[in-house]
Amino acid sequence: MLVERATEIDKERIKMLNEVADKKTVEEEVDGKKTKVEKTIFLITDKDENGRFIIDPKTHKPKIKSETLVEKEGDTYKISDENNKKFEEEWKKYLEEMFIIDVTPATSDTIYGVRDILKKTEEEFTGRMAVLYDEWCEAFEAINESKKSDKVQEPKE
Repeated sequence: MLVERATEIDKERIKMLNEVADKKTVEEEVDGKKTKVEKTIFLITDKDENGRFIIDPKTHKPKIKSETLVEKEGDTYKISDENNKKFEEEWKKYLEEMFIIDVTPATSDTIYGVRDILKKTEEEFTGRMAVLYDEWCEAFEAINESKKSDKVQEPKE
């Protein structure tokens, strides 16, 4: 269930980045006709022999080697500071949206299993993990116990 959600989140992030990324209008041949097309600009960064980004000491950002219109060649989107700020605000709002998992016959065993593990753990959490653990417990405690006993058995193949 969470893998599907993570994939959805990543697709949304890419979509949002594409919306704010700098663009360049180029001519391409489409069906034998020259057509103007708007393409996203990507940055190719300078890397060391281990493939790690080389950081510019003045800007504290990766050094840019060149630009490309080919996504697979680029390391990151070219985004103006103003549009980057816009993206960060929208991204933060998106990540703050509530994620709801419905308890269905197909998911109930997994959901109730996780809930029971959380309730019975003797692990002690500190810092960020303690906050997350409390949030998880609150979310799973909100599941109505009567729903578990009312669940419909799925046919076994």
